[in-house]
Amino acid sequence: MSIVSLLAISLTLTMLVHYAYAHQLFNAGEYRIAGYLIQVATQPEIPATDATAKILVRVADSNGNDLKDITIGVRLLKNDSLVHDFSPILARDGHLELNYIFHEPGVYVIEVNLYNADGNTVSAKFNVGIVREFGYIFISMVVLGAIMPAVLVAGIMIYKRRSRLIN
Repeated sequence: MSIVSLLAISLTLTMLVHYAYAHQLFNAGEYRIAGYLIQVATQPEIPATDATAKILVRVADSNGNDLKDITIGVRLLKNDSLVHDFSPILARDGHLELNYIFHEPGVYVIEVNLYNADGNTVSAKFNVGIVREFGYIFISMVVLGAIMPAVLVAGIMIYKRRSRLIN
């Protein structure tokens, strides 16, 4: 196949592919209200204290199509007290990405406010847990996941050897 053919095929495929946002919010919580689908996710999925976390917001219509040019405000609350208030931002493609560093562990509420053209505000609240120990827990689980199969195989081998010696 010639280079020209490959270029023509890749150009054709590029034109056929629709715009896709980089963050599809697979770990998102979602809320349907007033004809909107509001999704919120974080990266990493379980944020840790004193590390930058991304708060990802997606706003779509009731059919799941991203909304264009919608103003989104985000507030962070902990124990019903305001921790941070992000200024309302015009999301051209229905997606919003905000960076934030959580300094204390606990359960936070991410409140998303949609300001639509007719002056109404639609709000949705999402809980997110922030942990201090997540790194240690994750590393411990990986180590246990690697060691346990080896211990199990060794136990089976020892049991078989002992049963052969007895017989």
